[in-house]
Amino acid sequence: MLETKFSINSKKVNLDKVFQNYMLKQNLKWMAIGMAVCASSIFIYNKVSNYTKLNSSNYANEQLHQINPEFANYISAFTTGYISSSSSIKIKLSNELNTSTELNTAINEKLISFSPEIEGTLFWKDAQNLEFKPNKRLTPGQKYKVTFHLNKLIEVKKELKEFNFSFEVIQQSVQFNPNELRSYNSNDFNYYSLSGSIGSADYMSSNEIEKTLSAIIDNKNLNIKWIHNEKGTNHQFLIDSIERHSSSERNLILNCDANSLNINYKSTKKYKIPQKNTFELLSVSTGNDDEQYIDCVFSNPINESQSLQGLIDLSTNKDVKYIVANNHVLIYPTLTENITQLLTINQGIKDTKGQDILKKSEHSIVFKEIKPSVRFVGNGTILPSTNSLTIPFETVNLKAVDVKIIRIYENNILQFLQSNDLNGGNQLAQVGKKIIEKRINLGISNPDKLSTWQKSALDISSLIKPEPGAIYRVTFSFKKAYANYPCLGESSNFEMEEINANSESDLEEDYFGYYYDEYEYDYYSEEGDGSGWEDRDNPCKDYYYKQYDRKVSKNILASDLGVTFKKGNDGSYLVVTTDIVTANPLSKVKIELYDYQKQLIISNETNKDGQLFISPKNKPYFLVAKKDKHRAYLRLDEGSVLPLSMYDVSGDQIKKGIKGFIYGERGVWRPGDSLFLNFILA
Repeated sequence: MLETKFSINSKKVNLDKVFQNYMLKQNLKWMAIGMAVCASSIFIYNKVSNYTKLNSSNYANEQLHQINPEFANYISAFTTGYISSSSSIKIKLSNELNTSTELNTAINEKLISFSPEIEGTLFWKDAQNLEFKPNKRLTPGQKYKVTFHLNKLIEVKKELKEFNFSFEVIQQSVQFNPNELRSYNSNDFNYYSLSGSIGSADYMSSNEIEKTLSAIIDNKNLNIKWIHNEKGTNHQFLIDSIERHSSSERNLILNCDANSLNINYKSTKKYKIPQKNTFELLSVSTGNDDEQYIDCVFSNPINESQSLQGLIDLSTNKDVKYIVANNHVLIYPTLTENITQLLTINQGIKDTKGQDILKKSEHSIVFKEIKPSVRFVGNGTILPSTNSLTIPFETVNLKAVDVKIIRIYENNILQFLQSNDLNGGNQLAQVGKKIIEKRINLGISNPDKLSTWQKSALDISSLIKPEPGAIYRVTFSFKKAYANYPCLGESSNFEMEEINANSESDLEEDYFGYYYDEYEYDYYSEEGDGSGWEDRDNPCKDYYYKQYDRKVSKNILASDLGVTFKKGNDGSYLVVTTDIVTANPLSKVKIELYDYQKQLIISNETNKDGQLFISPKNKPYFLVAKKDKHRAYLRLDEGSVLPLSMYDVSGDQIKKGIKGFIYGERGVWRPGDSLFLNFILA
């Protein structure tokens, strides 16, 4: 059976301010247009009543460029902001051209000009989209001005003949993130492996990034294995089979040098490779993976069966959790105040061969403050009526958060699901509208509580009037002013000002632009402190607060309807509906099946057992379940099917007749006994 269940599982979001709006003349209403094409994604946010304020890179002499709102009648989107060096430049017309166009073929007529000049090919992607593909990668850090000669395509008045816009290419940078030596398994005393990653601000080819790293032992270069992500921004490396010599210890030197790529970056890390048959502590460091911990790296794999309490002691923490992973011991303390603690590694710790560590050592540990963060609790998308519309979340080192809510209208849900799952965030402008953006004071004043994860809950029904059947995308974000971090100093005078929600009349004129994708490059600093990509993990810098992963988003559907959808081998379907609150079957639930083009294929209702057997003529792509004010939605494409690979579901297919089993109530009968037989139909 092909099985699809109603998903209550939940992709990170960053919608930093790409454009700022400034006021028009009094009593005038204009439509502002703009588009940020960032690598593979396109983002826009504007208001109809405002001009678009582009950043200083968007016009000559660093002056603000006012876009004539009348261009909105002809152009709906264009590339602007900060883009990847491998990006193409795109222009989307408001309407399809009436004349015939040859797609994906070079256009000889010069419709676009650049300053500085860019060599490349201009072609039509379709009757509405123009794309210019450079012959080579754009120059990092370069600002380009673009002129689109609109009058060569469409007859327009004089002041609309040329449409000017600009963009800037991301300045390339790298960051080296090596890990610690690791034994292959609990019985391996001879070899180590070493992994890590190099991050790049923009696309970097595998050949370029691999030239930056070298691994040397005894003046010999070791082989390095690589895995590169599709965007060319994350480059993971692995050095395996690092051998421990029996006669002496050695040093492994990792050197990351990007100067050959005209990037001013160099970092070196040295590792001690101990001699065989020696058992010692190699390093102690602190880390953070939602919880703060201490990582103790030993030369040999540690015996997991021994109790480490008393053998590894942390002065201010008597109740700690130990996790042994081969030659690593991870220590998770219950208290991580920003004070100096003494870590003691005592004699008596055993490796998996029973050998004791002979040397006692003490280490001063200072846990760093957890970086300001916000996260959701749980991955669910569906909120049943018992929870009203309350969303639990957690924060650390934050006094406030900003909440933004986008309503995806019920009549647009199928269009939304064409390019998203239930928790998706792509192309929201086509299907939804921002209905509120508000600052929420968390009410946390105790410094001790600020520095640890604190649970909060937001009832969004107190902010908005929920619309039955609509999906709400809730985004939490924060600014530098909300953060509590040592380098930021005291902010006791911080006052939370309530920001009133927009009125409904204002909402009708909110305009997000043609696309609203939940990803963007954000390679600039709002506060002008000179920080850049290399400061993206430093809460003391403005750039930290502008990264896309500082925001979290999830979609919320208020519903009590649970739906299970199964496909049979004969092409028939079984739909089962239940009440999420009571788990009881729901009868008379209207089930509608639609194709990808959102055309209704068939509609019917579930029986008293909450079941509906249905055999549509065409393959369905969407399912919509309706009962009273409750709604449920499912994508029925193959990619949304729950995976069954971990289960033995092959079975035997009966090609002719039926298959059954007959058995008795016991195995032996005496003459004259009655036989009671049972039959199971397969």
